[in-house]
Amino acid sequence: MRGKPELDGTTKTVSALLVLCVCGLFFSAVLATYTYSTPGAELPVVVISFASAIVAIVIKLVDVTVRHFSGK
Repeated sequence: MRGKPELDGTTKTVSALLVLCVCGLFFSAVLATYTYSTPGAELPVVVISFASAIVAIVIKLVDVTVRHFSGK
């Protein structure tokens, strides 16, 4: 009955960062189980994955705070 819902830019950005986080963690799991020793590439992948998740959380918290105090 209503129009198609549209996501704002902040939600699209947060969704993309969380997808990047999940893909990175999956890739690091594959790296961890592919050989018996931990490859050197795993640490940067894990750090980037967690960093993207933390950035996504911070962006969304700032967006929610701004919306709350601006009254939108």
